Amino acid sequence: MSSVSNCTEGEQFWKVTNEGHKNCPNMHFFRLLKEVDFKIASKRVLDIGFGHGEDMLEMQRRGCSELYGIDINADRIPFMATRLNLHLDHFHCLSVGREPFSFVSGQFDLIYSLNMIYYLTDDQLFFFFKQCACNLSCNGLFVVSIILRDYETVNGEMKPMETHFSNPNNPIKFLSKEGVTNMAERAGFVVEGSKWLMESYSKDERYFREEAFLCYRLVD
Repeated sequence: MSSVSNCTEGEQFWKVTNEGHKNCPNMHFFRLLKEVDFKIASKRVLDIGFGHGEDMLEMQRRGCSELYGIDINADRIPFMATRLNLHLDHFHCLSVGREPFSFVSGQFDLIYSLNMIYYLTDDQLFFFFKQCACNLSCNGLFVVSIILRDYETVNGEMKPMETHFSNPNNPIKFLSKEGVTNMAERAGFVVEGSKWLMESYSKDERYFREEAFLCYRLVD
């Protein structure tokens, strides 16, 4: 793994912060899996950017047969191995936009990456999509989430923001469904389904986030 000084801006941010403190699985993601009729039980699953691991815990609870995780922070791996009662070789620390997924053999029925790809450059994102395509089974499912835009309500009008609503130092990129899907199609995917969301992020509804979950399969 590269040192912090050699990492991208997004990698540097997540190597030195513990932002997020997520303590529940992303139910929008699990609803999308249900809507596209994907059964988690007995499936081989890879979580890319597992962070605090709540989605992995939910995958395990729903009966997946094998569970693997990738993250940029090596210090989270022993914690997650203990939390999930899995061997350390089920986890790996790497830069997904630059390094191949060579730590495990075989293909996955489900590969997903939530709240991560908007830190990658276009070249890194295409490399990442190609790696996912190479490691996905022929009938497998690939899911990513993106932030379309953050908004602030000013004098009753919702205005788009140029930076993350709660932390301007968080180097996220706002992406479009069309742009991401075009790149996914170049990497060998076809759209299976999507979910669009607009959600308030403050009790006074000052801030809103527009995001999407995009679901793909390999081209036949």
